[in-house]
Amino acid sequence: MYNKFRNLLCLLTVLFGFIFLQTNNSFGQTVDQKRNKAIELFNNGKVEKSITLLKRLANKENDTSSMLALGQIYLKYKEIDQAFYWINISGAKCNKSALDTLKIFYLTKSSTYFAPYKYNKIVKKCDFDNQSPKVDKRPFKKDNGKKVKRVNHKNQN
Repeated sequence: MYNKFRNLLCLLTVLFGFIFLQTNNSFGQTVDQKRNKAIELFNNGKVEKSITLLKRLANKENDTSSMLALGQIYLKYKEIDQAFYWINISGAKCNKSALDTLKIFYLTKSSTYFAPYKYNKIVKKCDFDNQSPKVDKRPFKKDNGKKVKRVNHKNQN
């Protein structure tokens, strides 16, 4: 009797663990689905509902794509300060698309937000270039204790 109870308890533990894992795995998808739903609401003319849902995703889920979408909505309605606010937050969290849009705000001399130093500071913090594999730039390479000069094959005939 005890073994049957223990086996049933183990089975239930595994089942609940599996359900919990499935819930956690689909979490990222639900944020995407909610954002897509908000964008669909916007396209159907339900702007206020769309903005409310996107703000909830941006604030509670820290979703940079929702922040960028909010910025783009505000740009469409010429609310530049609100647009800059949301795009700037998204860019500061290293969203590449937001950084491209921020470039226009920060690097256009006639812009109210012209501040190349701030933009460069944000880009350096994100530092996408250092995430690529490193290339050996030394002019010489050791091979069995001997120094061998590298040859640039592009310049040869």
